[in-house]
Amino acid sequence: MTWLWWAGTLIPFGFLTPVLFAVAAVRARKPVWWIWAGLYALAIYGGLIVYIPAAEEGDLEGVSALVMIVGWIAGIGHAFVARFEYAKRLSGPDTPLERARDAISRRREAQQLARAEPQAALEMGLGRPDVPGATHMGVVDVNHAHEEALARLPGVSDALAREIVTARAQIDGFESVEDLGEVLRLDGDAVEDLRPYVVFLPR
Repeated sequence: MTWLWWAGTLIPFGFLTPVLFAVAAVRARKPVWWIWAGLYALAIYGGLIVYIPAAEEGDLEGVSALVMIVGWIAGIGHAFVARFEYAKRLSGPDTPLERARDAISRRREAQQLARAEPQAALEMGLGRPDVPGATHMGVVDVNHAHEEALARLPGVSDALAREIVTARAQIDGFESVEDLGEVLRLDGDAVEDLRPYVVFLPR
């Protein structure tokens, strides 16, 4: 429940505020909240680190306490205002245009993940809409997906899906959409139609 995010910041001196903003950044997929998490951590935890020795020596005690309180109050207000956007992002896009943009964003994110961390992508089931519970993210892994999943790609008939399965077994998988097009002699338009929807994870 999103109200817990705001309520958590009410804990004295906002000790949970940086953690809650970091969690929100991940769940809502809003990277700028990572920056806010870092700023609140600097103010609240940094203020605490300075406050403890300052309280014993009498130096900067008031300043460090003020920094902590300001960070706490700012975090409460920020979370209270941002909770509406947080709830909206968790509930998903509301209009056809927003859903389309979200789908495009997820496919691009999936393709970046496939290039940067292929083993992690394999582990999470990226590109495997044929596997229950897999996080396929709107793309199809041409090197692993079943024939039925391949046949749902734009311009891929049942016959072409069978050709893909046969060819990938013979060459131990494709390296890219260009490689797929060259092996199966697809025309340029067919290759471009496939490009946004496919990934090629190692076999």
